[in-house]
Amino acid sequence: PWSHPGKAPGWEAEEPAAALAAPVGAVVTIKNLKYVADTVVITAGQAVRWVNQDPVPHSVTFDAADQAGSPLIASGRVYAHLFTKPGMYTYHCIPHPVMHGVVIVQ
Repeated sequence: PWSHPGKAPGWEAEEPAAALAAPVGAVVTIKNLKYVADTVVITAGQAVRWVNQDPVPHSVTFDAADQAGSPLIASGRVYAHLFTKPGMYTYHCIPHPVMHGVVIVQ
């Protein structure tokens, strides 16, 4: 099973305080083993919020090592990430490697 470094397997995602306070630029629904809106475009200083509507946990794991990703996001839970710099941020789901998405920050 997948685990996040320093945390026990199965710990659930919580929205970081900075992401909670930031304006939400996009919402990505996780459903049917897909990121619905697999590509979103936002402005620097905005957050993306992922909502897991699947019955199984998922992750938002960025491909770049310098971006912290989510722990496992349980069914019905939400995770948010604040983007402060322009760029293209690709991500995937650790438990389901066929799931991929992109956040474009302008």
